[in-house]
Amino acid sequence: MEEKVQAMLCTDFESTMLVYRLAYENEIKIPEELKLIGFLNEDYSRTLGPSVSYIEQFPEKIGRKGMQLLLKRMRGFSKKGTITEKKIHTELIHLESTKF
Repeated sequence: MEEKVQAMLCTDFESTMLVYRLAYENEIKIPEELKLIGFLNEDYSRTLGPSVSYIEQFPEKIGRKGMQLLLKRMRGFSKKGTITEKKIHTELIHLESTKF
């Protein structure tokens, strides 16, 4: 708390909530004194006040691609021991916690 941090990018729900709570307990104003981005979903981020900006990861797309890869492997369409890389683009959703 001695060093003033201007922004936090949290990598999961728990760390986002921890930073949010620590800011509240130490009277650090979001977004005036601290910008906050988390890996949350829309339901959680919009219920907080101020709402938390988040990285939309599109879990349905991730699940669909993962299932397609698994089915290919199970049906013998991919070589054993090969690594397949698929990219799912994410999107930064700006809400109240990152307003300037």
